[in-house]
Formats: sequence, structure tokens, C-alpha cells
Amino acid sequence: MAQFTSSEGGFAIPSGGESISVSKKYVTLASYDINPIKPYDGTDTVLSLKTDSTLVGVVMDDDVRLASLNAHYENAQVSSSKTIIVNFSLMGNDIANYAIEEEQLRGAIRKRQVQLAAGDSTKVYDGTPLRYDTVFVIGDGFIEGDLVSAHATGEITEPGHVLNRVVFVYANDSIEDNYEIVIARGFLVITKIPQEAPTIVPVNESILGLNDGQLLGLTTEMEMRDEHTPTYAMV
Repeated sequence: MAQFTSSEGGFAIPSGGESISVSKKYVTLASYDINPIKPYDGTDTVLSLKTDSTLVGVVMDDDVRLASLNAHYENAQVSSSKTIIVNFSLMGNDIANYAIEEEQLRGAIRKRQVQLAAGDSTKVYDGTPLRYDTVFVIGDGFIEGDLVSAHATGEITEPGHVLNRVVFVYANDSIEDNYEIVIARGFLVITKIPQEAPTIVPVNESILGLNDGQLLGLTTEMEMRDEHTPTYAMV
């Protein structure tokens, strides 16, 4: 065992070949605030991370400060139980004497909630097909690149109505597990051409002419009216 002697307030290491080692001092963060749950966004980044930058374990007068802090999930996929790794780096003149240790927390990445809604459309019959292929994306939406296409497939030509159904395609099969999709179908409606109601107008008997009590030009069996009673015809 090595023997040490005091020398001007310190310790002198004997010359017998013995050696000693001084381990680095571990420091930790006094506190930090993290939101462990986020919707799937295609990355492993923790969205909310705050700290007061105070370090615990630094010897008085040593120059050691927080340089950076980050946290990330073990991967980017959806799961109700995931490891969050929190680590940070140091800066200052005395950082060679200090070490840090990453921390691990539990968190989750939830599925994105998305509604795909087909539109409605109506028109009066004109002999041409009615389509409305636009699909509205509601809710969390899709991460760029995850959705290849989405459109509505309904079509109708004759008077009546049909469902306007939604078809969509992911970029690859693995993406499906990261989304909760709700489909809202629309309606396409074609109405019949409206029939004009017949117009009833008074007949001016002096214009049609009278012949022995019969109205000229009319085939209806109408009785002679009093000269003050108007006669009506369908036009």
C-alpha cells in the first residue's frame, strides 16, 4: 500500500512506483421538464424539454456549466411504452474533471388521429356524370411522404344518389400502424329536371270568337258562360 506524506497542505506521492487515480465527479441536472407523450411525427425527438440549467455536484469555484440538453425516444415508431433517453453536455475550464450520465425515462408515441372526408355534390340531371373526387384531411394530418394519394370514387349520371367513397394509399405498409384513420363518405345526388306547372289564364272570349254559344278553337265541353263570367283555358 502506498504511503502519503503531507507537503505544504497537499500530499506528496512516494517514489516507490505506486500510483493513484482520481475518478471524475459525476454531475446531474437539478431539474428539467419533459412531455413524455407526443403524436407520431416520423422522428425520435422529444417535442417539449425545458431545464433551469443548474448542475448538481460541481465543486465550488470550478468552471463547469451546461452546454446542451437533448432527449429522444429509442425509435420513431408508435408505442404506448417507450424509453426516452435524456443526455446533456458540459462546457467550462474544468470539465475535464467531471462526467455526466444519461438518464432514461418512460414515454409514449401515440398514433396520429386523421379523418378523411369525401365531399358532397348535387346537380340537376343534364346527361353528364357527376363526380367530386376531392378528399379533405382533418385532424393531425399526415407526415410528409407518408401518404401517396387520396381521392373519392363516387360517380352518378342518372337521377338518384350514390355514396362518394374514399380510397387512399400509404407510401409503404409499415406506416399504417402509425395512424388511426376515420373515413367519412359523402353523397352525390342528381335530381330530376323540374316540371313546369301549367299556367291558368283567363280567356278573352272576344278574341276566340263565339259561334252559337260554342267557343271557337276549343274542344272542351264547356257550357256557355254569362257574358260577365270569364272562361279559362289551359296553356
